[in-house]
Amino acid sequence: MKRKEKMAHSVSLTCEYLGICVGEGKFDASSAVASSRSVGFEWRVKAHAHGHTKVVTARCDTLGSRGVPFPRGWATALQLMDLDEIVGKTVERVIAQSKTPGVCCQLLGRPQRAQNSEAERKQGALLSIKGIEHVLCAQVVGDQWLVHRGSFDGDGLCEQKPLRPEDLILLDISATHTDPPLRKRVRSHLHVGQLRDYVKKFPCDFEILAAIATYQAEGHRARTQGREIDQVAALRGFEKNPFAWTETDGQPLLVALWSWRTRGAKRQAFVKVRLDHLRDRGPPEPIDVGDKYYRLWIDLKQVAANEAIHRKAPCQYLGLHSDGRFLPDPSTWTDRQCPDGKRSHALVHYEWTHVSRGHTPHRVSCRADDVVNNGRAVPWCPLSPTSPTGLAINK
Repeated sequence: MKRKEKMAHSVSLTCEYLGICVGEGKFDASSAVASSRSVGFEWRVKAHAHGHTKVVTARCDTLGSRGVPFPRGWATALQLMDLDEIVGKTVERVIAQSKTPGVCCQLLGRPQRAQNSEAERKQGALLSIKGIEHVLCAQVVGDQWLVHRGSFDGDGLCEQKPLRPEDLILLDISATHTDPPLRKRVRSHLHVGQLRDYVKKFPCDFEILAAIATYQAEGHRARTQGREIDQVAALRGFEKNPFAWTETDGQPLLVALWSWRTRGAKRQAFVKVRLDHLRDRGPPEPIDVGDKYYRLWIDLKQVAANEAIHRKAPCQYLGLHSDGRFLPDPSTWTDRQCPDGKRSHALVHYEWTHVSRGHTPHRVSCRADDVVNNGRAVPWCPLSPTSPTGLAINK
């Protein structure tokens, strides 16, 4: 009753006494209770479409002063019932800013735990195909699998994202497993053993990869069989229940699926986001929703957000300076204001918030493509050893 007083009326919560602990996961409700013995209770919760059950134990002599322990993470999970509303508001904003109709975003949840498998033809198993190792990610039908061989940029491995979902390949492993290695030079690939090392080194990335592959595998089956996607089968690789997310420490990494139409064609994009970032900012928009000028605008704003996250210095994107004012939206810039007529070459301005230089705000300028495409940071960070002198914190 004390717990229910702090919760919404739509939440159903019960707690049942199980008895004295007589073994791991076993209880005896008929035996007499001694103060030094541990007893068990079963909590049950139902909130919106999500429910969960959890057994907790406590020493009998502590119940009077402390009460029955509440399952770990449940208080946090009960605060996450509005995530779909947060996603919905983000979609409304994207539609308004990008002027792209039919935009949808579905929060899929946290990827399920994925295991490396030594057995053949199991998710996580490695298979040599024409002398190149591939990891099995999701079975489509029979010997058709979605596999991955590593992600490359040019001739080198993408060290930051070696397991990108967009590099999944559909293969019939029965036909390719017996093929002899190619004699001619093949495109960039990992040496034997390297792929397994990367799967072990980036377990979270592999879990996301396997979950997305499971979703895409159901999409392949639906198209082949001429039917609608079975959402239960497609979402088998994701855990949508917030009560299951909070059983582990830290901020779980969640996945959302955006869909929209461009020039009549349906487009989809999977994005990942930490739970706390989802609550603060909503799911990140995919790269190519809306026109290219809108995408550049989003990227320039994200540069400022990344400064606050990585260098702990609040930063605000202002835009291109023209006629005494800042124009943040690249679609309002003219070719005359941009070198070579390219918006990506324009000189844009940022402001390090709460910091002044003399009597003016601490503002800096840089070329748009330097911070968006070339990986350069916003210049003159006030926390950097090379920051200019004369800076002051605004109280």
